Amino acid sequence: MAELKISDYIDVDSIDGTELILVSKDGSYRKTTIEEIRNLASDIANTALADLLNKAASAHDVKNILNAINNNFENLNAQLSDLTNKVYERKFNPKFMHTLHIGQPQDNLGNIWIEDNETTQSYLNGLSNMHLDGLNICVNIAYNKNISSLYQVESNEKIIDTINKCNILNIKVNCIKCHLSKIKISDIDSMTYSTFFSTYKSILISLANNLHLYNIPYFIVFNEYNLVYNYLNTANLSPTLDIINSIKAIGYKTGISPGGINDAFSISDSILEACDIMCLNYYPSVGNKGSLTTLREVEEAIVSGGINEFINMVKLKFPNKPIIISETGLMDYWKSLEFPSWYNFEESDKIKTNGKVISLYLQGLFNALNDLDISEVWWWFNLYNSYESVINTFDEYLKGGM
Repeated sequence: MAELKISDYIDVDSIDGTELILVSKDGSYRKTTIEEIRNLASDIANTALADLLNKAASAHDVKNILNAINNNFENLNAQLSDLTNKVYERKFNPKFMHTLHIGQPQDNLGNIWIEDNETTQSYLNGLSNMHLDGLNICVNIAYNKNISSLYQVESNEKIIDTINKCNILNIKVNCIKCHLSKIKISDIDSMTYSTFFSTYKSILISLANNLHLYNIPYFIVFNEYNLVYNYLNTANLSPTLDIINSIKAIGYKTGISPGGINDAFSISDSILEACDIMCLNYYPSVGNKGSLTTLREVEEAIVSGGINEFINMVKLKFPNKPIIISETGLMDYWKSLEFPSWYNFEESDKIKTNGKVISLYLQGLFNALNDLDISEVWWWFNLYNSYESVINTFDEYLKGGM
């Protein structure tokens, strides 16, 4: 039998199991197999075609590939480049990250909870199969009234160990996200604002320097800062800018993640100008229909929650700064659709849905945000024991493929 040349054939006439019947340019037929087509890949001087043929999972895949490229064989390179992008592109355009929690202050007495290494490893193993673009690590700064001072909850050793675990699993660490945790205005008053800012700055600079060699691109210096800080207090402007610029000088791209739309619009332009990224913690309420909630209602809630107004503000004032949804998500309760950012629900509302709520909200986010001018979306809530519906949603929107 003559040597098989793909360029001699213009169509796949029929498919029977793993066998194909090719139609040549002169109208003749040839019977071949997927395996024979795959074996040709090593002899074809085009890596894109070789990659496509090797990854073809079925006869239908091969048919789609051959029909696509044989219409214009002379422009093979251009066709294959476009075809590769279309075949393997994923549905959700922005990068999708998840924020990892490895510690938490339990009170203002210095008592803390730290995730054990075995649990962290197990969690990361599960996340490595979700097609995420990376992880952020939340670092809590808390207040200990016994010493009337701030302290870093998660040790540098624990953070570095987590980063190393991520590197082994080929998970990108995208951001260090600093949170003031369980701190009240009265705590800051007891320290004085001057001491608060200087202590906080010292903690962040030490943390940033210790992690600098790991090439983590982003560093959030304050989260939901409105809880402890009046943006209109001009006396606090200078120390805030000092912290931002100090972290930038170490080599990070910096940002502040405001607690919602109103908070975002209250931040001084000079603070936003100093930041490299424009962030927003975004938890639009869907409503109280529970299990009767539709995907369309989730999408509408996300679009109407103020995200377009925020994007327009950023594009008007800072057109070249990337926009990041720095927190979003919810817990796996129907009640969470009404209060997405909440976590301290009544026991009667803590009814697990086997991932239905998380999957529904994820689909709404993916559909509603996909065409907006957003570079990244960061999921906040834990994805422990993610259910099949959640995994399937990540597969559909983040994996890509035929």
